[in-house]
Amino acid sequence: MVGPKTKTLKARFTSLFNNKNNRAINRTKIMSKIEEYKSELVRIQDIAILDTVDLVERANGCDKETKVGRGDAFWLYKSANQTLAIAARIEQLIENRNKTQAITTTEEEEEEEKQKEAEAEKLLLSVRKELTKRKKVTKKDGKES
Repeated sequence: MVGPKTKTLKARFTSLFNNKNNRAINRTKIMSKIEEYKSELVRIQDIAILDTVDLVERANGCDKETKVGRGDAFWLYKSANQTLAIAARIEQLIENRNKTQAITTTEEEEEEEKQKEAEAEKLLLSVRKELTKRKKVTKKDGKES
């Protein structure tokens, strides 16, 4: 039995996946939602895996000698395949989120390093200007360094 909380989560995720416009924006929305619902996704993944095991056990218990038994087994295996696909998709979403966090961290570190280099270069230019000014002043005074 599906509870009201599960239905609202399902509606939220399906609405995120159904919009095909602005894929980059949607990917960002999805990734932020994934972070918010990560524990819920893991719980749903565990349920899907347990359901898969249960469905396969039921399919193995079907009488495959009769047409009805083979049909039941077929639909049970098909359902098990779909629930396992859901669990795998959740795993992919979580892994992709972890990869994008690592990439974002690396990009931020590179950006900070570039900013530090730019600040150092500005400082170096100001020091050079000051040195050239001092050299000009000393040359005018007749003193050379």
